[in-house]
Amino acid sequence: MNSTPSGHWPLVSFWAFLFAVLLGIGRPVAAASQTNQPKGYRQVPAPVQTPPPAVISIDTTGTWRHIEQRRMGRFKVSLPRGYDSTDRRYPVVLLLHGNGNSPQMLLSWFGKLGLDSVIVVCPEAPYVRVPETVDKRQGAYTGVADAIAAPDSLRDESIQLTARWYIDALDAAMGEFRVDTSRGALVVGFSQGGFFAHALLTLIPGRLAGVATICASVYPQWNVQTRFVSVAPPRPPVFVAHGRSDSIVPVGVGRSYRTALETSGFDLVFKEFDGGHWPTPEVERDLRSWIMSIIR
Repeated sequence: MNSTPSGHWPLVSFWAFLFAVLLGIGRPVAAASQTNQPKGYRQVPAPVQTPPPAVISIDTTGTWRHIEQRRMGRFKVSLPRGYDSTDRRYPVVLLLHGNGNSPQMLLSWFGKLGLDSVIVVCPEAPYVRVPETVDKRQGAYTGVADAIAAPDSLRDESIQLTARWYIDALDAAMGEFRVDTSRGALVVGFSQGGFFAHALLTLIPGRLAGVATICASVYPQWNVQTRFVSVAPPRPPVFVAHGRSDSIVPVGVGRSYRTALETSGFDLVFKEFDGGHWPTPEVERDLRSWIMSIIR
């Protein structure tokens, strides 16, 4: 059958026309939707996810090495009343605090003895006991390297370095303040500070006017008691006090100090008192009298 203008072609033309119209309408709608974006809008492609960097491996199995470290140390000084209004020179007391204590605590105690005619130097022990410092929210210091988890094999070296630091602090104070250098220094130590006071007795005996210790501890890695015999005369006088009920440092340690000092020829005052790891008022009175007999 032949096609005519009134046949199928007009129908095909109609559908083609309708399709063209719909296509033309769709484009302006899409364009209009783009014009609604904020000014300056820019299509940003989605970020490409990258894998995290590889974890750097750190060797924690090696053996620690140790070298001597020089650092800035601190010390407290208590000056006599009227120090600034006179040119007088004063005896000096080196005050050594115990393990886990601080200079402030021992200076407060010593101030109650009523000795207002001496310059008191109290160094801060060089190692920080971190857990106690955090728990108490105040400094807790020690003179041995245990606080930094150093092995016992280094305790000997750390003790010697701490003793040297205490001597350096004394020297610094003597150079800064009006210390009577015609007489030796008095060393007073409590607990671990007592051990270091005994150590200084063997290291610088010629510079000391006397050594007093209360509830002094002892360390086998640097057993100071075996060194007393090497101190040549004239030997400084020594005051030792220890509590019978001391649960921190047993009274047997105090008695062993007594034996070692007496057999080595020291002039010793030994006080074994009814009490624990802290001096009683009676011991404080005896200590004050002993100090006054030396500094007069």
